[in-house]
Amino acid sequence: MLSRALFAPLTGIIVGLVVGLGGEYGYSVQRSRIERDQRSSAVRTVAQYRAALEGELNSSLYLTDGLVAYVKTHVSMEAHLLELMLKTLYEQARNVRNIGLAPDNRLTHVYPLEGNEKAIGIYYPDLADQWPAVEQAIQDRKPRLAGPVQLEQGGVGFIYRVPVFTGPGDEYWGLLSMVIDRDALFDKAGIAPEINGMRLALRGKDGAGADGATFMGDRALFVADSVKATITTPGGTWQLAAMPAAGWTAGKGIAWFRVGGWVVGIVLGLSLYLTLASIRRRLQAENAVRRSRNELNEAQRMGMIGNWSLDLRTDSLTWSDEIFRIFEIDPARFSASYDAFLNTVHPEDRDLVDRAYNKSVANHEPYELVHRLLLPDGRVKHVREHCETSFDDSGVPLLSRGTVQDITDLQLAQEALKASEERWKFALEGSGDGVWDWNVQTGELFLSRQEMTVLGFDGEDATHSHIDTWVERQHPYDRLLRRTAIEKYLSGEKSIYTCEFRTKCRDGTWRWIHARGMLVSHTADGKPLRMIGVHTDISERKKAEEALIHIANTDFLTGVSNRRRFLEDLETELARSKRTDRSAVLLMVDIDHFKNINDTYGHAAGDKVLKHFTELSMGNLRRADRFGRLGGEEFAFLLPETDTASAWHFADRFRRVVADTPAQTSEGPVSFTVSIGLAVCGASDSTIDSILARADAALYLAKEGGRNRVWDGTKEVEG
Repeated sequence: MLSRALFAPLTGIIVGLVVGLGGEYGYSVQRSRIERDQRSSAVRTVAQYRAALEGELNSSLYLTDGLVAYVKTHVSMEAHLLELMLKTLYEQARNVRNIGLAPDNRLTHVYPLEGNEKAIGIYYPDLADQWPAVEQAIQDRKPRLAGPVQLEQGGVGFIYRVPVFTGPGDEYWGLLSMVIDRDALFDKAGIAPEINGMRLALRGKDGAGADGATFMGDRALFVADSVKATITTPGGTWQLAAMPAAGWTAGKGIAWFRVGGWVVGIVLGLSLYLTLASIRRRLQAENAVRRSRNELNEAQRMGMIGNWSLDLRTDSLTWSDEIFRIFEIDPARFSASYDAFLNTVHPEDRDLVDRAYNKSVANHEPYELVHRLLLPDGRVKHVREHCETSFDDSGVPLLSRGTVQDITDLQLAQEALKASEERWKFALEGSGDGVWDWNVQTGELFLSRQEMTVLGFDGEDATHSHIDTWVERQHPYDRLLRRTAIEKYLSGEKSIYTCEFRTKCRDGTWRWIHARGMLVSHTADGKPLRMIGVHTDISERKKAEEALIHIANTDFLTGVSNRRRFLEDLETELARSKRTDRSAVLLMVDIDHFKNINDTYGHAAGDKVLKHFTELSMGNLRRADRFGRLGGEEFAFLLPETDTASAWHFADRFRRVVADTPAQTSEGPVSFTVSIGLAVCGASDSTIDSILARADAALYLAKEGGRNRVWDGTKEVEG
């Protein structure tokens, strides 16, 4: 048996060892955390560089799609249009040295020509260092990003090549190439062999990924313990490696954890050896004071008359003097326990009280309950009981505390209040609201005379009915909403039941009803028994709301959807198109020279032209199509379930209808034309902004090309 003389020094030694080992553990934890933080920072940095590099590449490469589509549909190319498209593509792209076309693998068109004269006439099969990548792209029938390579015109760059196939037989036509300046690309992406304290390296020449040659930085980074990330390029991948320029420094500067742990352990051990006994006595006294203070605070917070506590480890029940008074029990003749308490509860309420208490312990939540007491002389008292249970760290219940309040007088007052309930109903009738009273268990429903009058029924027709009868009269679209509102209220999720729904009147019309209600009683086992509430006729308010919504969504002059509503329809259609994988087409329409119409004939005539154009547009729509005014003389069509060819045919036919149908104004007939830009809603569109931008660009080309025509960026129809 351990002697008292050895207890204190052994305890000090044990504490010293524990603290010292804690220092060792802290050193290990700190080292792991620092290394984890360094690697997390490196991973974030690599992700940022990867995103920047992919963004810079893709922002330029994806611009070639329009030029490829143009070549496919115009095998015999007009030089001035081709020059315009190459110029436009070059000016919109970033980091681009030049853009070229190579029919039959010979480079014949380059923009800009200045500085790239040496590239004209290049025949790719003659370039031994480039032809394998070109040949692979042709065989795969997919674009490829090759390089970096030494350019014929000087410098180093990446070459993005797109094989083009045309005609019914999908025959090989040649290549579209875009030369990306390597140094400009790396500068825009913010990468270099060493930057911001990080060493970087790239490998994967010609998209070969981890198997490709290193073309930036030290290739030793790919062997070292670096952070690596894959960069996706057309037809292949690159690999990016990174690590701090100073290397991984975890562990440096934290050795004090070890030394400090052992020093603190020795000091604590010696201190504990001298003060253990006094500390233990002081802690015991503080714990006793804390327990007393907590019990007092709990009693004050709850603000009840009597309080009790139940030690669940010993089944020891303690009552205050006030609880003995409420229960009218002599403390000297009462063996306090949980079972003894249950015996004082009214026999019809015992199961309810027992279930409520056990449920609160199981769910770690407090409860409040009203129940009855049966006194020895047969009298009944009503009490409100509140209880909370505390648990140890592992979830084992330790102690239940609660309060009991005598509410017998209050219960008598509630019964008196119940007697005045009918008077309350009559008072509500005078306000114009209908009163309802529902037995939740049987389904029996009472509706007041005012309720019946609102719905067009004689006051005696269906005053007493069943809930199912009235559910059938509710609008099919509103039944689930009403049922969900009831369920949320009965489950306790909502504090009051409220819902708006439509109900069919006797004459078959629909009226909007605002229902409100609450539970007023429960069954003996706690189930909902009775709900009462009011129904308010809000039909006129709903009509006013619908009118406001119409005003907010409608163009005041033409009566069609305004810009906000049309863009909402476009958002909805884009989501549907992605979900069903079916295309839709956006037509952006601009009335040509509309300012001249206003200046020549006056604004009244201009308004007449806008209304006339709207009538023509609405007369040519299908049921599913959408039409709206985006502003001024700019309108838009949205054609769901429509391919490009059908949309093109509709746009050209409509353009001719407008040109052949002048507007009749007080100043005489006014003829006018329209320009139309076409854009397809594709699966690659993440937002409507890209669709609007393409349609707007096509409209711009239509107007630049002479107006009175349709354009989608690849072809046009002239008037």
